Amino acid sequence: MSTINKENIEIRDITNCQLDYKANIVKEILDELPEWFSIEDANIQYAEDAKDQNVYIASLENKPIAFMNFKGTSEDSIELACVGVLKEFHRYGLGTRIFNTAMKDLSDNYTFIQVKTVAPGYYPEYDRTNEFYRSLGFKKLEVISKIWNEENPCLILIKYIGDKHAKR
Repeated sequence: MSTINKENIEIRDITNCQLDYKANIVKEILDELPEWFSIEDANIQYAEDAKDQNVYIASLENKPIAFMNFKGTSEDSIELACVGVLKEFHRYGLGTRIFNTAMKDLSDNYTFIQVKTVAPGYYPEYDRTNEFYRSLGFKKLEVISKIWNEENPCLILIKYIGDKHAKR
């Protein structure tokens, strides 16, 4: 789809929508991304988790084409829990637009945001994912091989999003 008008893509918060609606969007998009999300049980769990998370989507002509889920992990930190962008919409800036919209809403309540991904050098798809997170301003905190397994060492990235106490 090389003739997509970016102005026709809507970014919105669906956190307060019906739980099954949120879960279905997440599951449908993840199922279209086997390079990153090939484990069916994990996809089901991501979709189930979305019910209790802040979920932002990008849609074109009312069809969801991307999403981002966020969950609070402490009184000071939120985690970017899951991201999915349909492949034909990669490189359109949707992830950045969704992230920036979410941060406008969520940064008043948190000081840090973290994301977990596979460490660089293991899979080309995840190397591109790491580049995306770096472009958003995330910095490496640490790599832990025991979170997932030795073949998929977990890279934890963090970003300072502001002093929530100073904003009040």
